Amino acid sequence: MILSKFYRCCQIMGCSDSDELSAAQIFYPCMQCPDIYFLKADICQLGMDQRKVNVLAREYCDDIKQKNKPIILSHRKTSYLYTS
Repeated sequence: MILSKFYRCCQIMGCSDSDELSAAQIFYPCMQCPDIYFLKADICQLGMDQRKVNVLAREYCDDIKQKNKPIILSHRKTSYLYTS
């Protein structure tokens, strides 16, 4: 995969595309994306901030010519986690 695809996912950690990234910040999406496949997950349910990594996982299916792509369920943090 192209490194620019991983840079695109770095917003997970509050970084923008123009920020200089450490190796750990680059490896984070590299590790999270294959996690979907190691867990053999059919459905990925994560927050909106993780959406780009899920899209990266679906794009990877095209690269390896896998027909069954994981289903992405992206959501905002649930309201009961916030105190009023």
